Amino acid sequence: MVLATNLGFPRIGAQRELKKAVEGYWKGQFSADFLLQAGKELRERHWRLQKDAGLDHIPSNDFSFYDQVLDMSVLLGAVPARYNWKGGDVDLDTYFAMARGRQDNKGVDVTAMTMTKWLDTNYHYLVPELTKDMQFKLTFPLLSFLAEMSNDLSNPKNQVILLNQMPAQVLYLEVKTIKLKEHNLQFLVVIIILFYISDS
Repeated sequence: MVLATNLGFPRIGAQRELKKAVEGYWKGQFSADFLLQAGKELRERHWRLQKDAGLDHIPSNDFSFYDQVLDMSVLLGAVPARYNWKGGDVDLDTYFAMARGRQDNKGVDVTAMTMTKWLDTNYHYLVPELTKDMQFKLTFPLLSFLAEMSNDLSNPKNQVILLNQMPAQVLYLEVKTIKLKEHNLQFLVVIIILFYISDS
């Protein structure tokens, strides 16, 4: 029996809705709630398109507001100290500050994380900044995205959760360059293993 699936669906939208919503949020034209809702509607629309096209396995977690490696850093609470994150969910302002920096007319000038190419491709990602004293924990509403497909969009037994290997690979490469405390290293090893198992 042949089953149809794919490795992910373009997230930008047929009319570049995601780009317009994100840039509108940056300009102050849209609220955080508007942006989050726009992302949710795009994910649902794309899942329905794939279901209606006859796919047997519909991938999820192929969405990001900016970069999937950034999502992985934020998911683990790997937020550099200069962004003044106090714990809990990482809000969109902090998320985008990590991606683009943060400046204002009151003298605030926080630099963005470094962007680099993924191997020889034209895909650029934000390099995680890990320190040996960083305390990792699962955070960020990214996890809630994984539950959305149970809302009658498709039969749960015909779903596949796509956990992209690339962010886990990037984290592994970064971990090799620093000496993490043992409990942090164990935490990251478990997360990386789970991502590889889920994507296999």
